[in-house]
Amino acid sequence: MPFQNIIRVSLILFAFTVISFSNADADLYWESDSKSQGIPGQQDGIQLVKNYLKGNSFRIEMPDSITIMDMDQMKIFNLDPKKKTYNEVDMKQMGQMPEMEGEAGKQFQGIMKKMMGSFKVVPTTETRKISGYKCTKHNVSFMGTSGEYWISNEVEGLDELLTYSKKSAKVMGRNPMLKQMNFSALTEELKGFPVETTMKIGNGTTTSTLKKIERKGLSTDLFKVPAGYKMTDQ
Repeated sequence: MPFQNIIRVSLILFAFTVISFSNADADLYWESDSKSQGIPGQQDGIQLVKNYLKGNSFRIEMPDSITIMDMDQMKIFNLDPKKKTYNEVDMKQMGQMPEMEGEAGKQFQGIMKKMMGSFKVVPTTETRKISGYKCTKHNVSFMGTSGEYWISNEVEGLDELLTYSKKSAKVMGRNPMLKQMNFSALTEELKGFPVETTMKIGNGTTTSTLKKIERKGLSTDLFKVPAGYKMTDQ
């Protein structure tokens, strides 16, 4: 996996965990507005993000990219709809990177240490209404980043939160590195849906705000690489 994809993969895993509140037998679709400013590799502005969850498969759809996460295969597929290309990341192999020398090696080791660290969640008493839901502010730190999570227990589907998070943790436990990252602990501590999140990444920030959420049947084709796409190394 290319060095520049490490952060991207970890954030996708993080996103999968914080939304794993839904009924394990139900399909779920929701939309969020994502506002980025100063994030490396991303253009400043607001974009609509579509999310699909079915069983152990998760799909994030942005205007210029699609990411599919298959927990059964332990693989992540990054699709470029315009070029009709894709690459894949084997989560079983994460952390088993070729040796890297010099400054790149030092940076890689630093990132890996941060990834292996635990999450920290600090709840506050501050509340406000977002997208029609009463939310409580939580301060969250992850991989050397910090942010605010506005959590609500009014979003439908929270009854299955812990059951599903434990299920995903068991799957991630197949990889020693992912097991130590302990994503399920974050979900258990939050005990709610992150209606709005703001994370500081380097000198930039990214804010995601829930716009709509609904249960509906989803086709399994959404979680497969479409026919005609060519595999690349990047």
